[in-house]
Amino acid sequence: MTKLFELLQFSSYDVGPGELITLLEKELRFPSNVSTRVSNLLTNRVRGLIVENGYVDKDYKDLFSAHYSRVFPEHSKFAMRIHAFLTPISHEAFLNLCVCGDSYIGFFVYYYAGIPNIGRTIVDPGKLGLSAKIMLATYRANIAGSELAVNGFPYIQQDTNVMRCAHASI
Repeated sequence: MTKLFELLQFSSYDVGPGELITLLEKELRFPSNVSTRVSNLLTNRVRGLIVENGYVDKDYKDLFSAHYSRVFPEHSKFAMRIHAFLTPISHEAFLNLCVCGDSYIGFFVYYYAGIPNIGRTIVDPGKLGLSAKIMLATYRANIAGSELAVNGFPYIQQDTNVMRCAHASI
């Protein structure tokens, strides 16, 4: 695992085989149960990650304004969005991410509000070598002004602090 660069709220990592859990736990401070879940999802095909700190996620923003802004202790209103790629993303590639579109696997949102949560997740199962008969849709992600598209199936973990099954199913 090598940190390739850091620019504003973005960091890029070159992830070798089997290094994803180490990166998530040691560098990004994910709890082991969350890092294992994410690593199982992304398999061993991920070679590049772009971590977007200070991300304002629309789902977490709704939860935050409805619940977390009114509780003690205080929680951050920002999340972390992590973009996964089949190839490492150098500084030069980051400046023109559109050329990396074929290697874009998707993203997931992580936030900690007393309990670690995996928020909105869109991952292309085909690029991970997974085969399933599910309906996919095209989602767009804007990373520092570059728009990337991913065909994926949406997922969000139910936030157990809020206990709203309907929120996760919408």
